[in-house]
Amino acid sequence: MEEITATAREDEVQLVVFTISNEEFAAEINQVKEIITPANITEVPSAPSFVYGVINLRGKLITIVDLHKRLGYESPQLTGSTKIIVSDVKEGVLGMMVDNVLEVKRIPEKQIEPPPPMSAGRIDSEYIQGIAKTDDRLIVILDLTKVLIDEDEGRINQIQEGGVTSDDENIGS
Repeated sequence: MEEITATAREDEVQLVVFTISNEEFAAEINQVKEIITPANITEVPSAPSFVYGVINLRGKLITIVDLHKRLGYESPQLTGSTKIIVSDVKEGVLGMMVDNVLEVKRIPEKQIEPPPPMSAGRIDSEYIQGIAKTDDRLIVILDLTKVLIDEDEGRINQIQEGGVTSDDENIGS
């Protein structure tokens, strides 16, 4: 487990940079509680397709969202570099599955462009906080608090409370 503690100067943004399907993404460090290695993930029947499962993190049930599926990518197999970014969002604490966490990077605010007005490829622009332009790469900055929409929040809350049912039918009826 890696605790995330760091501060940036006023004219900089500090980002946790990670990969999803060989593309670089980031989240502001203040949206990240910690980074953990996946272990003992339990699948949840009838959960939304982007929910990988749940884990018990120090006595608290944490729903794990597969950011690959949520952002429209194909979900790969877990590897030794796969990580879970634990984040506080509106519906509580969630884990976001990513391929790898690369670095914590300070980016001057002047190098961050606003999100494009339309969808950036597979990703809805509502998830995008901005695009960081560094020397030789572009990093899409995601707003982890917006990765789930309102209808998803209700389903996630059901999972975390232990009562998941399918949209089409109730299990056991």
